[in-house]
Amino acid sequence: MKRDCTDKQELTRREFLERLGLGSATALSLITMGSLQARALSNSHLNGETPFPLREGRGGSAGLGGPEGREGSMTYRTQNGTGEKISLLGFGMMRLPREQEKVNELVDYALAHGINYFDTAPMYGGGQNETATGLALSRHPRDKYYVATKMSNQNESLWPFEKSKEMYENSFRKLQVDYIDYYLLHSVGGGGLDNLRGRFIDNGLLDFLLEEHKAGRIRHLGFSYHGDVRCSTGCSTTTTSTIGTSCRYR
Repeated sequence: MKRDCTDKQELTRREFLERLGLGSATALSLITMGSLQARALSNSHLNGETPFPLREGRGGSAGLGGPEGREGSMTYRTQNGTGEKISLLGFGMMRLPREQEKVNELVDYALAHGINYFDTAPMYGGGQNETATGLALSRHPRDKYYVATKMSNQNESLWPFEKSKEMYENSFRKLQVDYIDYYLLHSVGGGGLDNLRGRFIDNGLLDFLLEEHKAGRIRHLGFSYHGDVRCSTGCSTTTTSTIGTSCRYR
């Protein structure tokens, strides 16, 4: 049930969330810096869910389902509206080894043990993270993984539409994909409501990204959140989209 909003801040939140089309589905990215196998095994029976057994798929990566088990098991959540099975444990790519061979090994191990959600951003790794992620993932069939990246235009010099659009287009090239599974407006709470409007609304960027979503180049559009809670709460919601959060293990 909607409630009336009278102050400027409430209206700003409402406008943002309604234009984004936020719903209740959540894509949870867990940034892992240790044994991926241990993480996968420890999450296999969360909430009493039945895990999907793993099987060998094309290119040596684990497929979803199948009658034959393998090392451990992974729990999957179904994406609202699409039926896609997303691993409960995701791989945050922010802190990767510098050597591409080691990055490839980590990604191979993750896929082999049921992880199929990989999260990156243009600003990670000194601007090289998307490239490293793309090199590692592109060695596997495209239907074996879901990749999330972000609009990391926090720097005010990147707020102009053409600058932000260039960042968006570069993500496709670096990740070596022709569509992005999860595209997130990065850290929407950073800098408060004025920054939110400057980064995404006043420059027309959100309207552009919504059109890209309609065209299928973005499968799921949402946001990740750090900072001002007023930017992540609203008066009403409409259709299903995505929220990106992170938990860091040590």
